[in-house]
Amino acid sequence: MKDKDNEDRRLIEESLPIKEISEEGSKERSIREGNISTLHQWWARKPITASRAVVFASMVRYPKDSEEKSKLINQIINLCKWKNSNNRRTISEAKEKILEFFNGKTPKILDCFAGGGSIPLEASRLGLDAYSSDLNPVAYITQLATLKYPTLYRN
Repeated sequence: MKDKDNEDRRLIEESLPIKEISEEGSKERSIREGNISTLHQWWARKPITASRAVVFASMVRYPKDSEEKSKLINQIINLCKWKNSNNRRTISEAKEKILEFFNGKTPKILDCFAGGGSIPLEASRLGLDAYSSDLNPVAYITQLATLKYPTLYRN
């Protein structure tokens, strides 16, 4: 039973480049164009770059060898960079890594207290089926504006 537990360890449980994620999250605060934080000022907004890193790290297996671990840590750091938010190659490599862990099946993620929708937005961007909600009606409307309306009304 212990071997099974060790096989299912996720990267987020063992190693996460907190310093680099924090630096990128701090830089994100000054971005005024193309960032969901400009949609509505929210006191508890999660930086989307940090949300992307956390979602990815919770969806991939913790590697047994240090070379693979180093590659994954670098991949997380790349995912956190704002300039890579729409980089198709960076995002598709992350999607492939997640699907590899889940044997090609698309994982589902649920965020019951999603606030403005940072985690479900980034989960969707990484190819996961994201479901979210919030008890606060303002947060819920912000989620709709972040997650649903752009797909309904795009040209």
